[in-house]
Amino acid sequence: MRRALIGFGTPLGHYLASGRTFLDCYTYKQALSGFSRCDEAVIIVPSSKRLCGNTLGLHGQKLIAAASQTALRIVLLSSIDVYSSKGLPFDETAKPCGSAARSWLPSFEHEVLQCGVPSQVLRLPDVFGPYIAKGTSSCFLDGDASKLNRVAIHQLYPLHRLECDIAAARDIGAPIVNLVPEPLPMKTVLAEHFPGQIGQVLTPAPYSRIRTRYAEEFGGTGGYIMSAAEVLKQIGRHVREIRDLPASARRGLAASAGQASAGALA
Repeated sequence: MRRALIGFGTPLGHYLASGRTFLDCYTYKQALSGFSRCDEAVIIVPSSKRLCGNTLGLHGQKLIAAASQTALRIVLLSSIDVYSSKGLPFDETAKPCGSAARSWLPSFEHEVLQCGVPSQVLRLPDVFGPYIAKGTSSCFLDGDASKLNRVAIHQLYPLHRLECDIAAARDIGAPIVNLVPEPLPMKTVLAEHFPGQIGQVLTPAPYSRIRTRYAEEFGGTGGYIMSAAEVLKQIGRHVREIRDLPASARRGLAASAGQASAGALA
């Protein structure tokens, strides 16, 4: 299968490109100028920097048009920020209104699904893995949990399973899938993987509990594709891998993440 990645230069794009499963990788600017025909185009949802208020904006419309003209299938890697509140147990049947910071996201998803070629939207929560240096994942990258909000409850997705989940979603054929694990209290992460560190307390604390109708198809149950215990185990694996790297390799990984984040649109 000939696959193209759109969103190279973002942290997530940097990670996906490192797996070498894409024949072509494009930044958003390059994609707007057109790209080679492919069987599947995976688009990392752009940030609002490229969009205009509550509408797609010219760049967003051009990006979708370019993909629909050259790809036989489109996968949009979106976000559970499509929901107005992540603290309610919404699933794929709930009408998205967009968060305050991403009010344009429901419209962008809709345009992708209506672009004229088979398309699928995969919504991700907060992610962790190599090159991800923002938010909670930054604590895993540098081993410093002082900024981890111990009263927060997050849904954390391990990037190592993303390609397998894209393939599984392809077989399901559902237009929208929430790739959400079970909520995980950060106090549990601190106790298990950062002994002696207490993090911080910030209120109101984030609480995410978005659900999916397709948990079983991804090896999960009860509305979640992974249990909190499984996520905790994967965090431990990731933290140990980072800690076992030589200091120079850790600095290089952090530098790569910083460079990707500087130009990130997602």
